[in-house]
Amino acid sequence: MNSTPAAPHTPPGINRRDMLFYVFGTALLIALSALVVGLLWYAAPPAERETLGPLDAFPPGSEPHLIITEAGRYYVVNDGEQIVVFDGRTTNTRTRCHLIWVRSNERFEDPCWGTKFTLSGEYIEGPAQRHLDRYGYELRDGELVVNRWALTPGAPVEGG
Repeated sequence: MNSTPAAPHTPPGINRRDMLFYVFGTALLIALSALVVGLLWYAAPPAERETLGPLDAFPPGSEPHLIITEAGRYYVVNDGEQIVVFDGRTTNTRTRCHLIWVRSNERFEDPCWGTKFTLSGEYIEGPAQRHLDRYGYELRDGELVVNRWALTPGAPVEGG
């Protein structure tokens, strides 16, 4: 009597190789989906217009109003006759540092390179090659709306 032991009974279903195939396949699909979403997010253009607030929030005066949004930094200057919206970054071509308003000197200063600008955006001194950049804007229903695509570079500095 030659009896061979019976093969162990394997329940019907999925084996180890198939299970690993499904796990790695699912991980690959998740990674590729994240990559596609990231590329689409990167490729999507930023908002073309951005509302900075009601016009009443920018009363005339000798101080600029700093507005920081997800899309950028803006300085709104209302001198009583006109409103100007400056880009909140310096015009220095080496770096684009965030400008700061120095109340005691009544001017904008670049903390990275030391360039200085007047309240009206005019160059005073430093390594920058042009005056402050300005954004176009419009008033909609009493709100100040910046046209992000309408950035006007500052005029070149004479002798710079």
